[in-house]
Amino acid sequence: MVDHKKSEEEWFAKFEIQMIRDAKRRREEELRSIKIEPELPLNFELCPRDGTKMEKKHIGEIEVEICPKCEGIWLDRGELEDILLAQEEDKKGFFRKLVGFK
Repeated sequence: MVDHKKSEEEWFAKFEIQMIRDAKRRREEELRSIKIEPELPLNFELCPRDGTKMEKKHIGEIEVEICPKCEGIWLDRGELEDILLAQEEDKKGFFRKLVGFK
């Protein structure tokens, strides 16, 4: 007997992963086409919210900056998609909502 609900959930999970990969690929292509030269502000190590020196932490393979005072998490371009693709299914819900994937 075929479990249609499970099949549907698997299809949506695969579709969601493909959407994330496609969005990341489009962003990378756009960046290559405009050849952005990153310019770091003088205070790039400081939290934009409260000015505290941020600490580097790892979420899996991804290095992010976290403010020890306000606990804000700051991601570089493309890191959210990398985290989304690396997370287990039960942990993706929060991040999907964060970027507007429902």
